[in-house]
Amino acid sequence: MTGQRLRDLFHASCRKQHLSESTERVYWHWILSFLRYNKLQHPCELKPSAVEDFLSHLAVHQCVAPSTQTQALCAIVFLYRNVLHHEIGEFSSFTKAKPSKHIPVVLSRQEVRSLLDNLEGVFRLQASLLYGAGLRLTECVC
Repeated sequence: MTGQRLRDLFHASCRKQHLSESTERVYWHWILSFLRYNKLQHPCELKPSAVEDFLSHLAVHQCVAPSTQTQALCAIVFLYRNVLHHEIGEFSSFTKAKPSKHIPVVLSRQEVRSLLDNLEGVFRLQASLLYGAGLRLTECVC
């Protein structure tokens, strides 16, 4: 099976499963990363340990977040189950990504007031809406 044929089968499976375009794009990215990591071997020739090695590599060497590792896992499972109709076997002993210990920065009321006081016009209105309503940036500017 050529790379182009695999891609066509993948896209057809995505349409059949009604995946969104963004999910399809992200899954294809992870499938390509998985295949490149395994030196472009056909996925049916790989053992479950190849999946475990790839997922462990993401956690240990690329320091991805747990949700990113899960996304890569879902893409690989989709490839085997829905595209190739091939049973990959059992794999569960890969290194899990560690959640970050990032603590969000929260401004004090005085800092927010100072920030808003230094804005004018539309920018002040947008910043006030973002802060007051808890909107995301894209929700405010679209």
